[in-house]
Amino acid sequence: MEKRSYPRKDFVGRIKVKFESDEGEVKQVFGLVEDRSPAGMLISVKNFIKPGSAITIIASFGTFEGEVVRCIRAEGGGHQVGVRFPES
Repeated sequence: MEKRSYPRKDFVGRIKVKFESDEGEVKQVFGLVEDRSPAGMLISVKNFIKPGSAITIIASFGTFEGEVVRCIRAEGGGHQVGVRFPES
């Protein structure tokens, strides 16, 4: 049974991601969007990003602020990061 409020749309696009490390340092990495919806995005990056972290995603189609809700190791390396956008 699907628990999402919005359907996800497959989407592949390059992005720049900004987040704060555990040490308080602002990191900037590059990644890919895997899918997106009005409520969030699934992105792929090389780095682990701690759930609960604030994140900024900069893409050709806009800039998005959100919160990391999960981060799991992806097959073949890297991490899949689930990002939730704040409710408007």
